Amino acid sequence: MWYNNACNVREDAAMNEAFIKKTVKLSLEFDEYLVKHPQLFSAIPNGAYIVITLSDDKKFSDESIGLIKDRRRKTVVEACNLVKHG
Repeated sequence: MWYNNACNVREDAAMNEAFIKKTVKLSLEFDEYLVKHPQLFSAIPNGAYIVITLSDDKKFSDESIGLIKDRRRKTVVEACNLVKHG
């Protein structure tokens, strides 16, 4: 039984590391996009939280949404990236 739990912990850690790396990469891409399209800043309400989702990666999107799902936020903006990322 302990072996199964140890494997799950390692899988969770690997997923968390992969999720963090992907989130950082996509956040940087989103920032670059906003710099190139400054008119979009006005479309994001002041104080809003931005959640990045991917149309071709449900697991990543669910994890991203899950981070904000249980928290009380006034405004959440979804930034959906429609292209595949590695």
